[in-house]
Amino acid sequence: MNKAFKAIIIVLVIGLVCSLCALIYNSYDYYLRHYYRTLEYKDYNSEVIEYLEPYENEPSVEELIALINAQTNTNYPLLCDTTFTGGHTNIQSHKIYMNPEIKRYQYAWIYTHEIFHNTFYTTNERFVEFETFKFLFDNENDYLRYSALNWLKNFNTDSVEYDIRYYAYGYLKEKGYNIKGEE
Repeated sequence: MNKAFKAIIIVLVIGLVCSLCALIYNSYDYYLRHYYRTLEYKDYNSEVIEYLEPYENEPSVEELIALINAQTNTNYPLLCDTTFTGGHTNIQSHKIYMNPEIKRYQYAWIYTHEIFHNTFYTTNERFVEFETFKFLFDNENDYLRYSALNWLKNFNTDSVEYDIRYYAYGYLKEKGYNIKGEE
C-alpha cells in the first residue's frame, strides 16, 4: 500500500470513530434531558389551598434574583423577553429568558424553575416543577416559601405537563403543612 492510501484509511477510521463518539454523546445527552430525571403524571382530585394571606413588602426582582442565585450557587445570563408567558431556558447556552412583566411571586417561581432546567439538565417540566416547589417551600426566606404556596394555589389545572399537585400536596402533608390555614 502506498502512503496516500494509508493516510486516507487513517483519516476515514478517525472520522468514523469521531462520528461514533458524537452519536453516543448525543444519545446520552438526549437520554439525560428527556428520560433520566422525570416524574410521571398522577391525577390529583383532593383538597387544594383556597386562601393564602397576601404578602406585605414584596422584594424587588433584583433582590429575588440575587437571593435565588446565592442559594442555588448559580449566575446564568438573564435576558428579558416579553414574548414568553413566563420564562424559558436554553440548556445548551445556559441562557435564561424571563418576561419582566409577570407578578413577583411568579418571577421567583419561574426564575428558579428555569435555573433548575440547567441544574438538573432536564427538559421534563413536571420534574423541574416539583424540584422548584420543594426548593421554594423548604426555603428559610418567607417570600420564597410564599411564592411556592401561591404558585400551587393558583395552578392552572389545564397544564398536565406542569401538573405537580399530586406530588406537591403529598409533600405538604409529609411536612405537616395544613393547607386549610387553620392553627
